[in-house]
Amino acid sequence: MDFLLSIITAQNWGWFVTAFFVLVVAVIAGMMMVTERIEKRQKAEFEQEFTGQWKAVSVEEE
Repeated sequence: MDFLLSIITAQNWGWFVTAFFVLVVAVIAGMMMVTERIEKRQKAEFEQEFTGQWKAVSVEEE
């Protein structure tokens, strides 16, 4: 830990802050891509299972 603290000096701390924010943005973008793929897969599975052929069922038929 002392090594990292010795690297961050008054002259170059801005680079570390910039790198941190770039890393955070990259992680968020990656999570969004993964979430999008999961949603597409779930939507395809839902549409495959339920093809839109809904039929109204009366209480007497149940």
